[in-house]
Amino acid sequence: MEPRLAGLDGIFVIHCKTGYEDRARSIEKQLAALPAGFEYVLDKDANELSAADKAWISPELSPGTQSVLCKHRLAHQMAYERGYQRCLILEDDVLLSRDFSLQLVSVLEESRTLGEDHTIFLSSACHMYTPRSRLRKGTQLYEHEASRAADSYILTHTASERRLAWFETHQANWPIDHLFNHMDPEIGLKFLWLGDPIVEQGSENGTFTSWVEGNPPPWLTAAKWKAEKFYKKHILRNLK
Repeated sequence: MEPRLAGLDGIFVIHCKTGYEDRARSIEKQLAALPAGFEYVLDKDANELSAADKAWISPELSPGTQSVLCKHRLAHQMAYERGYQRCLILEDDVLLSRDFSLQLVSVLEESRTLGEDHTIFLSSACHMYTPRSRLRKGTQLYEHEASRAADSYILTHTASERRLAWFETHQANWPIDHLFNHMDPEIGLKFLWLGDPIVEQGSENGTFTSWVEGNPPPWLTAAKWKAEKFYKKHILRNLK
């Protein structure tokens, strides 16, 4: 990996060793347009999780969810051991905005003025937006009380260190994004959202099927996504 984006030490993409070739083609094409390299996090597929891998995760979670948890933990470990001050973690179904590279540089610059005790969530998740009334010219990052989806986030060295310590002494009872909601307040990490997201999740908008749990038909997922996006981004957001 040879990152060439100012302020970014690395990019990790959560992916499976086999299957989901459409996602691989999509993310590789998108990241090829960035002035940065990336690497896949391929270990910890559901069919290769050991007893030790599963020991810290609730058995009530599906194999796919357990795998995603382990892959995100592995990405944290890799970032921490390499001493990365800031890295980008993406799931393989993300769809980046056309100006993603330009916006990312600006986000990284602003983040360095806000300390290290935070995680920056880049996507709209399930259409979670900063209220229009809070938006300020020249400001991209806004603190919130919860995470967005874990499909795309900037991880600081401080966040990786604190989460890895938490993993050692706690059980994960939720999917990774919900886990952040439970663990981060305990370890003093803030949730930062972009005022205007620069990522969408393809498995949520009908582009890809989910590899954690089954989705409705793609056309239905896409229709629901578009309707919710219009309402929450252009109507509900303006009422808060």
